[in-house]
Amino acid sequence: MKKYFILLMLSIFVVLSGCEALDLSWKDIMAADADSDFSFGQEYKPKYLLTFHQVVKYPRATLLEKKIATYDGRELWINTNYFLSSKNIKDIRLKKRPSSGLYDLVLELDRRGRMQWDLLSLNFRGQKMALLIDGVYYRKITPAVIAGEGSFVVLHGPFDTVTAKGIQKYGKDNYEHYNE
Repeated sequence: MKKYFILLMLSIFVVLSGCEALDLSWKDIMAADADSDFSFGQEYKPKYLLTFHQVVKYPRATLLEKKIATYDGRELWINTNYFLSSKNIKDIRLKKRPSSGLYDLVLELDRRGRMQWDLLSLNFRGQKMALLIDGVYYRKITPAVIAGEGSFVVLHGPFDTVTAKGIQKYGKDNYEHYNE
């Protein structure tokens, strides 16, 4: 009698739980390794998302420009439309700086990213751009012109170890997420 009761409760649980518990794709199952931040049934949320914005010296257009706080307590105005983002960065490699624990980033851009970088580096030659990570101001950078046909850009830091490794770890996943 007790066995039938347990069997009845188990069958009621299966019927009431629905199909959501079984809604796993092959990618979800294969991504479940020990060091993965991915959880079953949830969509991937981009982390360490890079965006490059124009710094605005004299704000005029309230809808296109936004005031952001910097780490030292000052405020900075940026153009809200980014010129380049993780959507166009295929892969990220770290380049260790000599005699320090800091890094530069080597970005591998896709075709559109290369065109965007060329446009950005020529139009804003010698000017500072704001680098935001997950929508938070990180630092100003000066974009360098890429020589030749390559798609690699060296983003001179310095980037601390935690930030650099986080950007590298999630860079490829962010690109795949935005280009599925």
